Amino acid sequence: MDTIFRIGSVSKLWSVMLLYLSWQDQKVSLTDLVTEYAPGFNMTNLWAKDGDHFPYIFLSDLASHLGGLPRTSPCIQNSTLAGQGCMNITTDQILRNCNGQPLIFPPTTYPSYSNFGVALLGHIMAEGVWNTTDYNQLVKELISDPMGLNSTGFDWGSSFDGTPEMWNRTAVGYNGNAGDGGGVAPNQELGWENPAGGMYSSPRDLSTLIANYMAAHDRYSVAPPVLFHSHILRKMHQPRFINPDDLTGFGTPFENFWISNYLVRTKAGNIDGFSDVIGVIPELQLGFTLNFNADVETFNVTAQLLEILIPGLTNVLLTMQPGATPSPNPSAYTGTYSYEGVLLQVYADSNGTLYENSTANPVLQPLSYYQGNFYQIIKTLGPIFNQPVTPCLEIEAEAEINEFIEFSDLSGPNGEAQALSVPGYYYGEIFKRVNTST
Repeated sequence: MDTIFRIGSVSKLWSVMLLYLSWQDQKVSLTDLVTEYAPGFNMTNLWAKDGDHFPYIFLSDLASHLGGLPRTSPCIQNSTLAGQGCMNITTDQILRNCNGQPLIFPPTTYPSYSNFGVALLGHIMAEGVWNTTDYNQLVKELISDPMGLNSTGFDWGSSFDGTPEMWNRTAVGYNGNAGDGGGVAPNQELGWENPAGGMYSSPRDLSTLIANYMAAHDRYSVAPPVLFHSHILRKMHQPRFINPDDLTGFGTPFENFWISNYLVRTKAGNIDGFSDVIGVIPELQLGFTLNFNADVETFNVTAQLLEILIPGLTNVLLTMQPGATPSPNPSAYTGTYSYEGVLLQVYADSNGTLYENSTANPVLQPLSYYQGNFYQIIKTLGPIFNQPVTPCLEIEAEAEINEFIEFSDLSGPNGEAQALSVPGYYYGEIFKRVNTST
């Protein structure tokens, strides 16, 4: 769990998290133009109408590969930097190098995987929003440290202090097999492109990151997400583009695909000698990280894993469905209640569990004791899309699961409730007891 790997393009998650953190702090809007924070950005949009070739690219486009930018950054057009890749180059130099160059797709229309776009996003956030040129230190202070990601960073000097203990935990990357020209991979430094692929991390840290990503969907946890508000996390989980196959797509910056009827959000990374992928299915509270110090086709491995894991997990959940909690005083609530011609009946079984149905919905539904005079409806539905419906695996189109019933006015001869309300269904309407039969 504590071995340190290079994680390649999984690093892009930190650039995107920095964008969403800036949005959460109301420093930016997702639909702000790139040029608002990088005035020198002036690539040409050949598809623009009326002769206006200005590149109308939003910050969220950079996060989801919808900016129409090329895959690699224009780092070596400055002759003094030839042979150095993206080392020792500034954002201003990058912007000058791409000035007037054509986009490869119309912005916002079709994805084009772009290390350049995500690296530019990271530097825009650091330099144009948070007023620092040290992107590496910024994400450490704003994201990695608050999450407790102690083995995550971009370089030994600032992130790991160059300690022997860290070096001893770092995997050696291998390219191919020694017999076919492979062997120990060179240490590829990315320089300006670090925000798109230069990070190191451990499976333990990536598991912590995954837990934070899924916190917004864990309605049974009272602990809030560490860094992001729930609505921010849910926005991050949404696809930005669905491919024509209706099975795959792109998010920010997740690569999405559907398997066993679940949307899997993954981010894969490959850099010399290392292959990595993390994935989340928040609806199942399922996450995973796979880290290899070798060249591996991570998509195939992920698909094979989930084809086994998801059916196994859902079958287990189907056998673990919680029943309704019995009422501590069922006789106080059973009976018939009425409001403007709608009758709602409450029954109790021999175990003291309450059930209700009504003339509006004749299906008998269990009521689980919550607290005081509050009960929670365990909504039962027939199969939808040929899938079984259970409280743990909610497949329902009416958004009515877990509504509450509140009984009130316990003034009957034996403390029976004289009224109830179901605010999720009938807001402001009070059902009155019409008899005391059970």
